[in-house]
Amino acid sequence: MSDKELNTENESGDVDKKRRSLTKIGLTTPVIASLLSRPAFATQCSGSALASGNLSNPVDKLTCGACSPLQWTKATQAELSSIPIVLTNSIGTLFAIPNFTPPGNNPPRPIITGTIGAALMGTISIDSVFTNGNANATNTAKTDLTNAFIQFVTAYLNASHTATKINFPDNLSTVVDNVKGALTISTNGSNFSLNMTAVNTLKTTYSTANSSSSCAINRNP
Repeated sequence: MSDKELNTENESGDVDKKRRSLTKIGLTTPVIASLLSRPAFATQCSGSALASGNLSNPVDKLTCGACSPLQWTKATQAELSSIPIVLTNSIGTLFAIPNFTPPGNNPPRPIITGTIGAALMGTISIDSVFTNGNANATNTAKTDLTNAFIQFVTAYLNASHTATKINFPDNLSTVVDNVKGALTISTNGSNFSLNMTAVNTLKTTYSTANSSSSCAINRNP
């Protein structure tokens, strides 16, 4: 018998022993199959673990989960430095923020201004003339737009980071394009309107995508 055949028999025997042991403690077949399919002593997913390339202690990529807005606000500087953005930069460096022309002889200006960090924290500045097509600004529309940008920025971060992007449903360019598509301004005389239905739909989509039980930041390798 060759060494290769002997090793194969030994590995098969080890798997059978593990399977019998797991059955004895009451685990079902699907759970056992999941456990046996994962590398032994696999490391939880993180940027540093992926960068280490430790073949003897591989990364369990099933744990490469997205992170919520709150989790990103608690990210370490090392985690943020792995993404080519600075939270103090303008939100316009991430997304194409549309301009509108206020009534009167006023120059066009963006509907929102502020930093990436402010958007993530929910403190982005929305222009005082923002009306959503009404004569007066509506608090509901402003709140919805603020909450939407929390999720938009979080989706950008999740689609950018080495670990969180692995299982995130959209890549970075798709996130940017989706946000651009949702921020469509139309005008009617002196009023302008933003399609808040599109904004809220995308907000809900990314709110779901940004939630996971296995956030892959703030972990040791």
